[in-house]
Amino acid sequence: MIKSLPKDASFSMMRLRKITITAVRERTVVVNLGHSVGRVCPKCLAGNQMVTATMAANISKHSLRTICRWVEAEQVHYLEDPDGLFICLSSMPRLELQA
Repeated sequence: MIKSLPKDASFSMMRLRKITITAVRERTVVVNLGHSVGRVCPKCLAGNQMVTATMAANISKHSLRTICRWVEAEQVHYLEDPDGLFICLSSMPRLELQA
């Protein structure tokens, strides 16, 4: 049974509660992988993760020369075909990606 306070009761007897509201926001970045259609990484078999070397440079914020150095040192998965050089996004160094 709930009892109500008498009309002459002081508000100093009431307890105040502190409520904290936390808002969480998430951001999703979508990269158009239009140049990757039909190419599968020959090493890790990741589908639709192959992009041109220029696009890999733009995504990672590194120069095209740096991407080519990674290819020469075999630090990333790559595919060379008549259409050009393609880099596997799954093999890009995680700390280097700045999308």
